[in-house]
Amino acid sequence: MGTDTEPAGDADRGACHNCGMSPVGRYCSACGQKHRAARVSSWTLLGEALSETFSIDSRIGRTVVPFLFRPGLLAVEYNAGRRVHYSAPLRLLLLGIVLFLSTTLVSIAANESGVATPTVQQEDPAFRVDLTDLLSGEVAALSPDDDGLRARIVRHVDGRFQELAGLPPREASRRIRDALIDQLPKVAFFIIPFIAALLKLLYVRRETFFVEHLVFATHYVAFSLTVFAVQSLLPLPGIAFIALVVYLVAGIGRVFEQGWGGTLLKSSVMFAAMVTAVTLLSGVAILLGVLIG
Repeated sequence: MGTDTEPAGDADRGACHNCGMSPVGRYCSACGQKHRAARVSSWTLLGEALSETFSIDSRIGRTVVPFLFRPGLLAVEYNAGRRVHYSAPLRLLLLGIVLFLSTTLVSIAANESGVATPTVQQEDPAFRVDLTDLLSGEVAALSPDDDGLRARIVRHVDGRFQELAGLPPREASRRIRDALIDQLPKVAFFIIPFIAALLKLLYVRRETFFVEHLVFATHYVAFSLTVFAVQSLLPLPGIAFIALVVYLVAGIGRVFEQGWGGTLLKSSVMFAAMVTAVTLLSGVAILLGVLIG
């Protein structure tokens, strides 16, 4: 039969998750949201973001206030199936990355304006980095004729660090900063499943899918990038830290509807684990950027 409906099992046939009206066909006749199951797969989440990434509509205006000032609300709405009024989680993440990179570059340009670009100085032997210990004696143990893969890797690593050590402090800092900025999107996409896995572990008794935790984690990382973007233009010591802690506690409280005691305890564990993970990932990102770049 040629009806505009989804196959059985693709969506429950109850009222529209967004407005409560009875749907007609594939889309709700009242609000226009596509009729499908409230719980979606990770592929559906990714598909929505890709289809909306470069489109600007009224939803972004309706999303800004709850995204910034009502932590967890967008995750609650999305996981309940009410999605037509708000921008997709991954779209907010991509916008957060673009905003952070843009404001960071503006801040860097403002700080470096009028300052002459430093020239590379002759390496001072007194400031050479001794990597013998760091590389477990590999450099010292290599013979001049050793040209194996391990030897080439060790020499490359040693050479890159010695090159960095021979630069003026300002230039060395610039290279490290640029390496971190280049790797930031990768760090963001790695930290999201880490946060989701922590939430799944902390709330293991809840009947929730992993993708629901991914939604909250995506919103939190997008908010974090937005906070750092604002801070890069308006340095306010401590404000970013407070904002991130408050947003996490309030968001977890709204999404999981737990008492304040349990919420504060689990939020503390979450925040400590996230800071540790971000520190380690950023260190690895800088190292890779310096060695490969």
